[in-house]
Amino acid sequence: MDYIENEDELLEEIQEIPDNQIEWVEEVVDVYEVNGQEFYFDDLVEDFMVFYEYMFLRLGFGKPTEAQLKIAEYLFKDNPKDKMVLALRGIAKSLSTQLYVLWRLLRDNDEHILVRSASSKRSRNFTTFLLNLLKTTPPLQHLAPRSNQRKSTELFDVNGAKPSDSPSVYSAGVSANVTGMRATIVISDDIEVPQNSGTPETRQTLLDQYNESINLLVESDEIEGEVIVLGTYQSMNSIYLELEETGAFDVFMIPAFYPELNEFYYGRIAPYLKERIESNPELIGKATDTRFTTEKLEKRRLRIGNSAFELQYMLNPSSNDELKYPLKLKDLIVMDIDPIDNPIRIIYSSENKIHNIKHRGFVNDYFVAPQWTSKERLPFEFTILAVDPSGRGEDETGYVVISLLGGKVFVREFGGLIGGYEDEALDKLIELSIKYNVNEVVVESNFGDGAYAKMLAPKLKEKHNCSLEEVRAVSRKEKRIIETLEPLMNQHRVIVDRSALEKDYEKKAQYSLTYQMTQLTELAGCLIHDDIIDTWQLGIQYLIDYMANDGKRAEDKWKQEQQKKLDALFEDGLFPHLKKKERTGNFISKF
Repeated sequence: MDYIENEDELLEEIQEIPDNQIEWVEEVVDVYEVNGQEFYFDDLVEDFMVFYEYMFLRLGFGKPTEAQLKIAEYLFKDNPKDKMVLALRGIAKSLSTQLYVLWRLLRDNDEHILVRSASSKRSRNFTTFLLNLLKTTPPLQHLAPRSNQRKSTELFDVNGAKPSDSPSVYSAGVSANVTGMRATIVISDDIEVPQNSGTPETRQTLLDQYNESINLLVESDEIEGEVIVLGTYQSMNSIYLELEETGAFDVFMIPAFYPELNEFYYGRIAPYLKERIESNPELIGKATDTRFTTEKLEKRRLRIGNSAFELQYMLNPSSNDELKYPLKLKDLIVMDIDPIDNPIRIIYSSENKIHNIKHRGFVNDYFVAPQWTSKERLPFEFTILAVDPSGRGEDETGYVVISLLGGKVFVREFGGLIGGYEDEALDKLIELSIKYNVNEVVVESNFGDGAYAKMLAPKLKEKHNCSLEEVRAVSRKEKRIIETLEPLMNQHRVIVDRSALEKDYEKKAQYSLTYQMTQLTELAGCLIHDDIIDTWQLGIQYLIDYMANDGKRAEDKWKQEQQKKLDALFEDGLFPHLKKKERTGNFISKF
């Protein structure tokens, strides 16, 4: 195992320090001294950066590193957007936020701060650590809860707080019920872990739980609520990426090494790091903070593996999954496909993103519209309806209508039929063949020994007399699908109708084409349901074979034409001009 999936199993629960073990100095004084350095109380209250340095020294950590100071500065400064801190593990982003909470309480006893973590144990540690700091830090001891106030491992009030239904600090696991709480600051501290973000359903549940926290935020003319998210991506499906897409967040990212400023990092990396990379590209690949040397980080990479290192230290989910999930929505071209004729040339550009079509793929994936289309248009050369009968479990009978034009395949409609063997489903397929004037119906015959084609054939002959072809799949499914679709998609030769994709989003995730396409790997059984993507492979492979046979068909046609000429030659005789003269008289009789 590259890294521990459930760190909470190893997390030691922090215990509250008993009051009788604390040296109480509740009276506030003007100056506090730590390690020979003086700090004025007024400065501690007014300036978080001063408070931050004081607390680091007080806790025995020495002076904060540059990265830690930059995180503190980011938390301290006003921002019109919600704040999201994404930083390598061990850089003290959680500690920095805990100190920020204490400073806010020092300035205003009536703050109400809600903290949510992935687990109840982690959330209790957050609260208990704050409580212990209040009780043991001289400038904060006057804020420690009194005997008549609330105090537990999950919540507490600070001394001087006005009576309220909501405690001064309340920490809870992200799945806990927090209704009734009101907060001036909502902090999400690593709410995403592998256990609660592994499937679309669990990620949606996690997002709902996050939104529940945001609904508790108090905002008015006098109070401007604040949202802080601390996290580390778990995959390309991370909810943090989805939260970024809302536009509500300003992202502050500190990876372990200076990265290349590609599309992923450019809008996320901390401004001070970005400026350095732009002015001195030689920094790329070097450690971003003195807390971790390059040698230590490379040793950590060897210990936990590249995949975990890219996620937890470089904060880059895409590199981890790029090769694992080869089929990308952004490699498709999406447009309104015309039923009569379409452009014979279509140019692709990844910059021409479509922002208003939802999908079930990875949150950082997207659809692309054509960059340019030619004015010259032609009708389709050939159209098929591919059908993959359901053969097991709850799979649907998949279908897809695909047309061919100018070396590109146009996916015009696709979907799934429950069961598929009933008259209603068969009639639906006939309707599709008529609607799109299908030239050929292609049916996979792996299940039922051709029974499905035999059921469909008489109905097809009666309503739409096109040919019907049975195809048998022989190689392993996942590998076959990838080897068929990936090359054409990478060459941007697959055009998909916009309305078909909009309809696809209405389906449950696991039955959606965009989910099946983007979640597909070469691992056998990686998808619970693969009916739609399997049907795409069936239809597109058939058209690939059709295009590959273009030359042979042309050659056969030429041979047929030559044979007709030769037949005509023999029919009229080898010397038709002489034969014509014979009709006017007997040539031999003249001698």
